Amino acid sequence: MRTNIRIVIFFLFSVIPVLQNANAQSWDWAKAHIHSAGNVNACVWPQDLGIDASNNIVTTGYYAGISTDAVSFDGITANGYGSAFHYTGYVCKHNSSGTVLWAQRFGSGGTTQDGNVQGICVSTDASGNVYVAGNFSRDCRFGGSLTANSGGTVLTSVYGDDGFIAKYSSAGTFQWVKQIASSTTAPQGSESVKGIEVTTSGIYVTGTFNGRTNFGGTYLTSTMDGASYSTDVFIAKYDLSGNLVWVRLAGSNKTDYSTGISADASDNFYVFGDFQSTATFGSFNVTSGGGAGSTISNPYLAKYNNAGTCQWVKTGYSTTSISNYYLTTQPPAVDAFNNIYISGSIPAGASINWGSNLSNASSYSTIYCTKLNSSGTHQWSQQFASSGNIYSGTVSAIGGTTLNIAGNFVGTAPFSGFPQTSTSNSSVFVLRLNQSTGVPIFSKRIYGTSLTSYVPSLGTLSSGELIVGGLAYSISNPMYFDAGILTLQRSTGYIAKLGYSNLPVELIQFDATCGNHGPEFNWSTATETQSHNFSLQIFRNESWDNIATIPAAGNSNSIQKYSFDCSDCPKGENYYQLIQSDFDGTINEQGIVVVNCSNEPGISIFPNPASDRIIVSMTNIDFNNAEFIVTDATGRVIPVHTEKNETEIHLNINDIAPGAYTIFCISGEQKVAKTFLKY
Repeated sequence: MRTNIRIVIFFLFSVIPVLQNANAQSWDWAKAHIHSAGNVNACVWPQDLGIDASNNIVTTGYYAGISTDAVSFDGITANGYGSAFHYTGYVCKHNSSGTVLWAQRFGSGGTTQDGNVQGICVSTDASGNVYVAGNFSRDCRFGGSLTANSGGTVLTSVYGDDGFIAKYSSAGTFQWVKQIASSTTAPQGSESVKGIEVTTSGIYVTGTFNGRTNFGGTYLTSTMDGASYSTDVFIAKYDLSGNLVWVRLAGSNKTDYSTGISADASDNFYVFGDFQSTATFGSFNVTSGGGAGSTISNPYLAKYNNAGTCQWVKTGYSTTSISNYYLTTQPPAVDAFNNIYISGSIPAGASINWGSNLSNASSYSTIYCTKLNSSGTHQWSQQFASSGNIYSGTVSAIGGTTLNIAGNFVGTAPFSGFPQTSTSNSSVFVLRLNQSTGVPIFSKRIYGTSLTSYVPSLGTLSSGELIVGGLAYSISNPMYFDAGILTLQRSTGYIAKLGYSNLPVELIQFDATCGNHGPEFNWSTATETQSHNFSLQIFRNESWDNIATIPAAGNSNSIQKYSFDCSDCPKGENYYQLIQSDFDGTINEQGIVVVNCSNEPGISIFPNPASDRIIVSMTNIDFNNAEFIVTDATGRVIPVHTEKNETEIHLNINDIAPGAYTIFCISGEQKVAKTFLKY
């Protein structure tokens, strides 16, 4: 007997408001990193943020200007360097209430040393020490004065841009800096650190280089492309004192990038980026959708152990160039069970396949989020669109349930029932997803008028509350965080906290299988607070009916597992809902599953209602020979674009009008139908 199971969060319009109100989200505070008013050099570019063990927030980036230009980090003032327009790097620390604790700059000064310095990525260790990395040219001063060209340690680049790793104490005191430099002899090139992750075993970094590069006495040479040296990826481990342990090369004979690095609880780590042609990661070779020798970029995710051995590499296959090389650092996210999440954008007319094909038939870019397990096996992929361009690439996860992605968008983005509208050139969105399914839980926006926003960085506090940091541009116009307002001065950096009222139960899993006597339900929780019981309900006759009540754990900080076998449940396809009740009588919807434990043919549609795409799954139907027809309420056949994978069919419904439609599945003598709603 073939079983078809799909987890669903909503499928009726009447259910949506209940789910939307299950949690309250609001912007608690927002802080600006901003130049003085009227400064024509006013440009602050945040690049990355991190959260330390005490829920403090550290950010890094760079700002423009000369020595007379001042930038304020919420009250702490730092100047530029030198006499010509160039970039100065910074690192700044706030507590979880938004109060700035300290800021440090690193930059190039002197009339002949106006180099560019960029803080690109940041991480912290268990003691709260801060590690920042990036690139610099010419001279760079670390640990000196915030306003004068004095003090600290000065490094000089060898050729072009050199990379660096710098350590600061939890109080902001400069400790040391290490240089990743070009060789002093040909072939020379540039280097930049694009991602950093600090664990108890060391400092892991990734970045790009070309030519021959010196990693503390160990040299790597990038791959030749004809007579030229290509841009390749490096992955390196340093001990906590900044001494090199090992370094690895990855990439092809074309252009390859890394955009971030993250570690799991077992001290494995994951590198995210783009590659072209055929790239080598340890003993693994992967080829982009353009084939060997092509310059079509595809994203990759590679897993390494802490000895530097590549375990596997997976790619988002596409015959169109898809690059995640944006303004901000983009590390993958890793949850408590060592699952990995990545996010990015799909150009108009392109598709991407991390294990399930996502196609974008619209005239604008769309975004995706993909989940892989620790073995690299695809778990799910979700795609989201807007009525204009939408971009993503940042993702953050914590625990077993919390997952967030963020980006910028134009127009109206439905977000599967949690719509947001941009009121300016582009606005910021935050989208929280269910880790098990990728289905949206809520969305928020940051917006303004005559304002351009960019893809931000994300961090999650231990409470599940979200920190968002990024760049927005406007000349003296406001940026709105609910009722909170920041007034921008050209390119302005910001960080903001999104408050989140957690449910009393942190659900890890809710699913069902078909047993010998009917559906068998299983669910588990990571934590419970004042949790009284769980109720299983079935949807019939336009209402939910209770079929079982199971006592809950009350208060628990360990994983609790629950199960229920329903021998009296009806045959065929049915929807079941899990409800959790507190001791004070408050009830909370935990999720919905649809299960078909019948030998009769049937189809399931997910999501329903939908705005841009539906997935049709079949039970007891010859999938390979099935045909699909969509009709409107008058019976008129509506053409839609369809794509099949091994077990499902995807229908693109972007271009059909809102309303009720019927999809017919025909296979030989079998014919089944299902109604769905387009909104």
